Amino acid sequence: MKKALALITTLLFTIALASCGNTSTTSSGDASLSPQEASTSEIADVPAETVNAESDPTSPDTESPTGESNLPEKSSTNSSYSMGETVLVDDDHCAFTITGIKDSRSSVELNVQCENRTDLVLIFSWNNTTVNGCVCDPFWATEVAAGKTAYSSISFSKSDLETFSLLPVDELQFDLHIYDSDDWLSESFVNERFAIYPTSLSADSIAYPPRLVSETEQVVVDNDDFTFIIYSSTPDGFYGYSILAYIENKTDSTLMFSWDDVSVNGIMCDPFWASEVPSHAYSYEEISFCDSDFEEKQ
Repeated sequence: MKKALALITTLLFTIALASCGNTSTTSSGDASLSPQEASTSEIADVPAETVNAESDPTSPDTESPTGESNLPEKSSTNSSYSMGETVLVDDDHCAFTITGIKDSRSSVELNVQCENRTDLVLIFSWNNTTVNGCVCDPFWATEVAAGKTAYSSISFSKSDLETFSLLPVDELQFDLHIYDSDDWLSESFVNERFAIYPTSLSADSIAYPPRLVSETEQVVVDNDDFTFIIYSSTPDGFYGYSILAYIENKTDSTLMFSWDDVSVNGIMCDPFWASEVPSHAYSYEEISFCDSDFEEKQ
């Protein structure tokens, strides 16, 4: 089901991108559109497997295997992060290891090793990723040939992390998905949720940052299950006019949020938007409308 959902989401994104095109970066304004409905549906209830990072300042750096010019380093490069080599999966079919974390001026990167022990081509991917409780997906996946090992980096933009006060990265939660590249409907080799702690803090000691607020924000829904708040709008979103929203999932399951039957100034105009928010996580969303749609429907 999740593979099919990912494929549908990708197709919708491609269609929207082809019809709209890019615009400039955002500038905040007052929210002038209220959704007629913010709908949710229960997707999954997968407990996170926790991995704590252990620091070892006396351990020497480990060099990458020779014969490859683009292999990532296997050591942390900033004292804020103490995570060493951490094996998340190791079975007869595949292995997935975080070999280190790098903190550069522009990004925070996890170096990973993906080992395919089958006679199939496998895809390794991260989904539903959160940083300190906030949805922040790196859109990472890599394909590994049968019997081969691949080295890759999973990167998070520091400018994005700073915008939502997510530095340092104390907690990362994500769904690790490993499956047959040629048969998306076959049973996955791995489909588990993990939690890792790059700064060696524990889940109980992490305080998530407060949400962004606006004087003009509108609370659409706030109940025991979820919160949906429109806190701003901008004419210069990814596609054009955009609504900026905050969503908090208070349940034990992943929820899907979407807008349907949307009208703007009395004229039907759907934004082609939907978003998954994992259990007990929150998300900042840009719900965009195409400028071309606005021009055609005036």
